[in-house]
Amino acid sequence: MIFTRNACLAVLAMTVGLGAAEPPQEPSSAIALDTVREELQGLCTATKKTDVAEEATLKTYTSVALKQALRSGPEMWRFLTDPTTLYLDRMAAANQGGELIDASELPQLWKAVAETVSAGVNPSPCEFLFSANLSPQMWANRKRVPLVEREPLSILGRKIDLPERDADYPVTADERNRAPWLWQMKRALEVLNEKVGAYYAAPDRYPLLVEAAWRWRPSNWNESSVRSHALLDQGPRNALWLQMIVKLALEDSDVNVASSVSRHLSVHGNDSYYFEELVHVAQIVILQKTQREPVAAQTAYFIETLFRKRYISFSSQLKPLRTATAILAMGRWGMDRNLTPWNRYYSYVNPICKIVDDPPLQPDHISDPKSPELAKSLITFDEWFTKQQSVLQREAAAERPHLQSLARELSEEID
Repeated sequence: MIFTRNACLAVLAMTVGLGAAEPPQEPSSAIALDTVREELQGLCTATKKTDVAEEATLKTYTSVALKQALRSGPEMWRFLTDPTTLYLDRMAAANQGGELIDASELPQLWKAVAETVSAGVNPSPCEFLFSANLSPQMWANRKRVPLVEREPLSILGRKIDLPERDADYPVTADERNRAPWLWQMKRALEVLNEKVGAYYAAPDRYPLLVEAAWRWRPSNWNESSVRSHALLDQGPRNALWLQMIVKLALEDSDVNVASSVSRHLSVHGNDSYYFEELVHVAQIVILQKTQREPVAAQTAYFIETLFRKRYISFSSQLKPLRTATAILAMGRWGMDRNLTPWNRYYSYVNPICKIVDDPPLQPDHISDPKSPELAKSLITFDEWFTKQQSVLQREAAAERPHLQSLARELSEEID
């Protein structure tokens, strides 16, 4: 389960609160842990049931106010953000209004998504059951968190006063209709953002999204992350989409965002071998040009998986892909003594050993960063790579014309 930001806030509040009140302890006999779990199971089941019913309702939901709001993008936005709008109206506007958002209005949506948090409300009961960072014990103790006066938030130009203690998650339809505006907005904006992304994922509309995304200048990690997701999560999987992955990896100011985009450099069953080659070239460009080790490490991992993955079961076109050019790019990092020995081995040396036909080391033979074998293994790799470099360079020279033609499809050059 994805651990949401709301859940993070709850963990922090509960941890601080419990520490201030008294040391953690076992539930009392009146609220035994198995009873708490049983309560959470019931609430989780009810939450999922409400989710299903809400999704079905929104497919056909309409109202006079909603019809008026859906006449234009600005009207829909005012309706969606108005605190007096009913919950179902708000969610229906989000569900049906994706095509109304003009490309010029996309940064406004993304900024709203980034700044809107569901503070003031506890995570879903399901998260207390299944998240690694929440527990039934924390649910049982949630009412023992001391009351704390919290600073107001400024969200979408509105001052939001937070309660002294988080309210319980709205489980039923009635509870959701009465839920705080901020919780409703978080939920509605997530839906609207998904619908907008699907609309602009069409190849003829995606360039408009790209232009809007790079016109916007994110000012923090949240905004950078939202922009990255907008560009990549529902993109058209073409050359322009791959260009955006390379651009984010090389240019995004947040290294966490930049390193995370490499996960998109993989192929699916419907992709062509030509697209797989473009993916591989994008990986090479990033490895050759980036100066940020986390970005290089993530990219090297997906180069290895592109070679190791077996496609026979779901594709007649895709096949394992390996080039000497990529191995040289990975080797540049594997030989970098400015990195820690473990980073060199884990992120570059070991992946290379999984790719080449006659590896100098048995793949995965070291799993402990403190292994006494680590230093000796790196020496062995250095000696092997130094000897193999001339062979790899000759192979890379033969590959260059084809890879360069592919790189130009991405408006890039292979070094």
